[in-house]
Amino acid sequence: MSCNFNKISSLIRRPDFLKTPKYPNGLELDIPYYEYGYAIEVQGVQHEKYHEFFHRGDPNNFIKQQARDQLKNNYAKITDCPKVCLVLRRPICSYYSRASSRTGSH
Repeated sequence: MSCNFNKISSLIRRPDFLKTPKYPNGLELDIPYYEYGYAIEVQGVQHEKYHEFFHRGDPNNFIKQQARDQLKNNYAKITDCPKVCLVLRRPICSYYSRASSRTGSH
């Protein structure tokens, strides 16, 4: 029997309380800890300002991402599910660029 981890992981990270008519599959929590009543959201630079790589060259994708982030915050408050945000101040893509140049991988 084969197990599709990505599908299972996606189902676990998309709780029913984040399913809406606009997002019928649900919005995704980065690291949910349902048994403890909270979730961790990792907020990189792309959550604070437009970044061409993450927003696929379309500033509207940044606006949509901010709307999704706000929707998750609102639902977390309504459902009494505390959410912890970890904010990364360094762009993730530059971190990977430096890491791959040190290891010689591309």
